[in-house]
Amino acid sequence: TIEQVETTHKEIQQEFIKENAPIERFYYCPFHKEAKIEKYRAEHPWRKPAPGMILQAAQDYDIDLSASYLIGDHMTDIQAGINAGCKTILVLTGKGKQYRPVLEENNITPSFVTENILTAVDLLI
Repeated sequence: TIEQVETTHKEIQQEFIKENAPIERFYYCPFHKEAKIEKYRAEHPWRKPAPGMILQAAQDYDIDLSASYLIGDHMTDIQAGINAGCKTILVLTGKGKQYRPVLEENNITPSFVTENILTAVDLLI
C-alpha cells in the first residue's frame, strides 16, 4: 500500500539521517498496468523503464543527468537510467545477478557493474 511505501521511506530516511546523509525526496510510481487496486491500474510515464521519475527529480533539483548515475539491480532500473541520459551502475545484489544475462541478451549495457551498493558508491567517490 501507499502507506507501507511511505513507512518504508521514513525508516530508510531515519537510517540515512544517522549517517548525516538525509534523502531530499523519495520518488515512486504506484501505477502499473496490472495493479490490484483499480485506481493505480494504468500506464504512467513514471513507471520504469520510462524515465519520468528521473526527469522530474532533475527538474525539481536542477540535476545534470549527463553527470548523474542511476544505481539499480533490475533491468528496468538500468534502462530507465539510460533513457534519462544517466550513467548506470548495475549492482549484483538483489536481482542484479539474475538480470545481468537478460541485459546482455537485450544489448542493454550498464556503464558499470559492481558487487553491491557500497562498491558502487566507492566507485563514485
